[in-house]
Amino acid sequence: MKRKLLASLLAFVAVVAGLTTVLSQRSDYQAATGGWTEARQMLAAPPVRSVDAADASEEQVAIWRARLITCVPAIETQDNYSDPAVGECLLAIFTTAAVRLETQALATSLSALILEHPLLGLPCHEPAHIVGDTILKAAGGDIALALASHDHPSCEAGFIHGMIDAFAATNPTPAEFARLVVACESSTETNMLHYCTHGVGHAAWILTNDGPKSSNYCSLLRTPEGRAQCGEGVMMDMYEPATGRFPSRNTYDAPDEMPQICANWFQPELPGMLDGCAHGAAFVFSKRALEKIYVWAHEISYPYPDVLPEAFNKEVAAAAQEVASWCERLPGRAADSCKRDLGIAYPHVPHPLLLRTDVRSLLCAPLGEETLKNCVNQIRKNI
Repeated sequence: MKRKLLASLLAFVAVVAGLTTVLSQRSDYQAATGGWTEARQMLAAPPVRSVDAADASEEQVAIWRARLITCVPAIETQDNYSDPAVGECLLAIFTTAAVRLETQALATSLSALILEHPLLGLPCHEPAHIVGDTILKAAGGDIALALASHDHPSCEAGFIHGMIDAFAATNPTPAEFARLVVACESSTETNMLHYCTHGVGHAAWILTNDGPKSSNYCSLLRTPEGRAQCGEGVMMDMYEPATGRFPSRNTYDAPDEMPQICANWFQPELPGMLDGCAHGAAFVFSKRALEKIYVWAHEISYPYPDVLPEAFNKEVAAAAQEVASWCERLPGRAADSCKRDLGIAYPHVPHPLLLRTDVRSLLCAPLGEETLKNCVNQIRKNI
């Protein structure tokens, strides 16, 4: 009897100790204050990659797959996948997973399903963004805890970016923002590191609604690669946001506005900073050529024929040439960097037509021989 009582007492003490630790951590998180000086002091040391999200069990993955398959249209066309009902179906399932902090298992099954049904990759990014609010709330408002629960790149990292959007909407101080930087740079997963630092740029734009001011937040990142990805994230939310939740600028003004924005980028001499503006310009500019492909995808039946219509080829080639000329207007080395980045932006798009070397050749031909070769040789899996 005494042994049972002692065991119960020890268990109670352990629970109280664990709860105290959690409350202490949450209190520290909520109490974080400070400006740019404090933020830069927090980030004075080099980043340490030490956090790895837990893998999902096969059982969990199977459960989420059974739910997700119900969202796949009976007849798989781009129009049918664009039906709002598909997005609503995905959003309902994503929300359930977010409440349970099971998006890692959900995303694992979702990626496998997209490999089987490539067009499913088109409608999933926006609902993945939207459930970021739910994930952050389920993690008690702690962005580090939320990100530590998920490092899967499914749906173009929509879940990761959604969490970061939700954090930005809380209007964090620079010191609190530094915690987001630490959380991203702590990841041991390469894809997570890439997408998370890109998401930092989204957060910077949401906080400032100003390109050069956003770039100041990008300067907090401690690696050139992180600063470059952050700049791309700024430009995406500025002109091509994944959702309509936050203010953005007219994408058709980007070719005229981008040269001045890059000219005023914060600390352009800091490695990776100006590359971030060029990355972002390439992403935004690429959408104008990709519009042609999306329009034609409604006219060409899937699976697509071996030989595409000549009118398609001419229209896409002309748009690609115009886009390349926009990159050339950027200041200094950003011009060449932008053109090289187009060779990454085009094949990275989750559309079956971009899996074809003939289509990638049309888009990347104006970018130079080396960039064309890299663009054509990229093998993209839509997950």
